[in-house]
Amino acid sequence: MGSRGFPRILGRHLSGLCRRQLNRPTMKKQPMPVVYVAGPYRAESRAGVTLNIQAARAVGLAAIRKGWSPIIPHANTGDLDVVDPDIGDRFWLAATLELMTRCDAVLLCPGWECSAGTLAEIAEAHSQGIPVFQTCSALPLADDWGQQEQVEITAEA
Repeated sequence: MGSRGFPRILGRHLSGLCRRQLNRPTMKKQPMPVVYVAGPYRAESRAGVTLNIQAARAVGLAAIRKGWSPIIPHANTGDLDVVDPDIGDRFWLAATLELMTRCDAVLLCPGWECSAGTLAEIAEAHSQGIPVFQTCSALPLADDWGQQEQVEITAEA
């Protein structure tokens, strides 16, 4: 064995390599946070539904600009209710609630107060301990969210 506990055959190279690696700060990259975009989908007309889909996409884009990965069920399933009307609201509401429970936060679209589906999503988010943000400006930057999560993890350790 060498003077630092490494086999002599590896010599100084391994010893120096390990020392360099040990001196590097170890930072675990936080995964990109995922935000669920919740807001009205149904409307009195197909044009109204289209406007609701566009509004949800705009909110999702604002979340992207803050570094979040948005789940926008409006854009994911938009107009599938027309393609197959036999798939009822019960399925769509259950499916989107399932997506929401896998997200880090919920971000609301304008008009959420008048949407029974969105109100149900908010209630479920609260029961699951998922934070709900009423506006894009209230949603923190993704980098700040990651630091918040890291502090909470560190505090528990």
